Amino acid sequence: MDDKDQDRIERLLRGELSAEEESSLQADAKASDELAQELEFAQDLDKVVGAAGRASLKERLQQLEQSQEQKKALKVSWRRPLAIAASVLLLLGMAAVWYANTAYSNQALLTAYYETPNFSGTRSAGDASAWEQITAAFYGEDYASVVELMEANLTLKATEDGKQLLAHTYLQSDQIEAALEQVESLSEGPTKDWLQILTRLAAGQNSGVEKGLNKIIASSDHPYYQDAIALKRKISSVWRLLQ
Repeated sequence: MDDKDQDRIERLLRGELSAEEESSLQADAKASDELAQELEFAQDLDKVVGAAGRASLKERLQQLEQSQEQKKALKVSWRRPLAIAASVLLLLGMAAVWYANTAYSNQALLTAYYETPNFSGTRSAGDASAWEQITAAFYGEDYASVVELMEANLTLKATEDGKQLLAHTYLQSDQIEAALEQVESLSEGPTKDWLQILTRLAAGQNSGVEKGLNKIIASSDHPYYQDAIALKRKISSVWRLLQ
């Protein structure tokens, strides 16, 4: 990344880029993994500063500047400016840890990359009215009823739609072990690939998550290729080290 890119990132954070310039920067970031990482890190760092409170930080820095001036003029102890500087670092550190856990924890990433599937347009084999009842319970977040109704309709439960719906039911109701087992029963394909990554993310199986992401990234025509690239970047972020 050159100085021009750094300047564009700084101007973006200050809100000085035109819509055309911002679009150009985003397009360049898609074409350069290095630029994408630098842009993402700069934006995250800006959020940390925001979380720490710009006004509070500004006040502390002003106090530090005043203390340094007083030290020169009055030869006061060096301990006060050092204490103020330490408080600034502590505030930033606390904000950084908070942000890392808010935006980069497994649960945060799961929330960011999970999308509730649309089963309303599907017509699973078996009793159509039972399927409508099951999907209604799913979208109503009545997950216990989904499981109960599936157990009463084994034909639906055995279909691919039924298996997928149960996997999502277990995942959304935090029954992670059941979700992992259910995902394994799905037919091989893009849906299983991605859902497997998300359930492993929920289970804290980070090595399995990385393995699944690498599998998808190896196939540029995979439907979840771009999502995998973005999630892999998050997983590899320095912010993960602060958790």
